[in-house]
Amino acid sequence: MAIEVKEKDGMLEIVGHLSFQNISLIKGHLDSLFMVQKKLMVSLENVSSIDPSAARFLERFYKEAASKNKVLLLFGLQNLKICETMRNTGTHYILNSDRV
Repeated sequence: MAIEVKEKDGMLEIVGHLSFQNISLIKGHLDSLFMVQKKLMVSLENVSSIDPSAARFLERFYKEAASKNKVLLLFGLQNLKICETMRNTGTHYILNSDRV
């Protein structure tokens, strides 16, 4: 499945498989939005799977946003399809506990 980024009510929703091959698409999209916004809300609830490199990328991007006084809220803690990879890579702490 191709990766999709949808916007609904001010929140971005990522749909599909997040991997090393397509994470640059997500980065470009988030970078362009951060140029005009200080806070981004991103739902990972409909991500079908995530590979370790994409999980680590999200962590780096999360830290980079914070270092620039920007807020990146990632929702997906209840998505069992990504939880194991996020825990195994030590990146699950970046997921917001609020459910979208």
